[in-house]
Amino acid sequence: MQNLLKKFTGHPKMLLLTDGIGALFSAFMLGIVLVHLQRYFGMPPHILRFLGGLAVLYAGYSFTVYFTARQVFSWHFYIIAAANLTHCFLTLGLLCKFQNEITLFAWLYFIGEISIVLFLVYLEFKVANALVKN
Repeated sequence: MQNLLKKFTGHPKMLLLTDGIGALFSAFMLGIVLVHLQRYFGMPPHILRFLGGLAVLYAGYSFTVYFTARQVFSWHFYIIAAANLTHCFLTLGLLCKFQNEITLFAWLYFIGEISIVLFLVYLEFKVANALVKN
């Protein structure tokens, strides 16, 4: 993990690219795959599309900063980290709200996604703090 943190601290724009690609993957899974497999997951399709739409917005932010910013600043990472953290809490809230409808597959998928996103948030805060020090 230290190697990964060192890599992203040395090349912070790569973390934005990673975040954008991950967000697009989440959008694809939520908005397309899980919607088509909804009967195995139980989460209402409109909720899956909503979460997928948020992921598209996050990807748009990360890609915009990656491709247009000449230099990245700590606040770029604080913004996307806060958005990702909000997404995790929103997802947990929706899991609780629809707990009687969702299946074990949904719990496994969403807990896995939240775990990955929380790890990404950790890296984003670490990189942001490293940029503040420099």
